[in-house]
Amino acid sequence: MELFRHDRPRYVEGKGPIIWDIIQKAQAWSQETGWKPGPSDK
Repeated sequence: MELFRHDRPRYVEGKGPIIWDIIQKAQAWSQETGWKPGPSDK
């Protein structure tokens, strides 16, 4: 965050790989544990 404090597009681009890593780990965890999302509250 400090590195791109004044450059929002580069900040967003820079965090992309971390976000995808978190999503992949969450996906693997959900499959290992059998977790399923609850009903939508729309």
